[in-house]
Amino acid sequence: MAYTNCDVATGVIAALGTNPSERALTTAQFKAKFDEFGTNFITWFNDTHLPELPTALTSLGLVLPTENLGYSGIIATLAIDSATTVAVGDVLYKAATGYKKAQANANTTLPAVAIALEAGTGSNRLVLLLGYFKNTSWNNTIGARAWLDTATAGAVTTTQPTTTGNQIQDLGHFETADTLFFNPNACILEV
Repeated sequence: MAYTNCDVATGVIAALGTNPSERALTTAQFKAKFDEFGTNFITWFNDTHLPELPTALTSLGLVLPTENLGYSGIIATLAIDSATTVAVGDVLYKAATGYKKAQANANTTLPAVAIALEAGTGSNRLVLLLGYFKNTSWNNTIGARAWLDTATAGAVTTTQPTTTGNQIQDLGHFETADTLFFNPNACILEV
């Protein structure tokens, strides 16, 4: 399946005049031009690209898992930090010493990039990089966004962080009440 090419204009700032009289914009309009590409790209991504993703993933053989802690997607075998013990389902970030449990309470413990598929520590642990992960202890609204948790390292929440200093990372959405489509966004925001 071919994806729709992005047609969002990238030369917004370059098209502006070099001085205020050439721009003929108010200060507010001028400031808005700096956000225009990002805003338009996010709209295109959410409205055009994301709806194409499930079809593309299905064509790759991705199916919803039926067993608890089951998965379907892009997986890898990676090294977990030797001082970190992970459980199946823990959300992980890459540190210099290996993968560790991600948490949204500080900018040093993310971005989340994987879900542990094997418990333990050390090398040769299976992780999910993109795809479906089922945990029957979850009971979320279908379609709800999944966020990296601020309180518990390695956890997923459907409550977006709102406390000053916390980090916001979108991890995907709930395809069913207990199945997360893990598609971690690399764009991190700080509250």
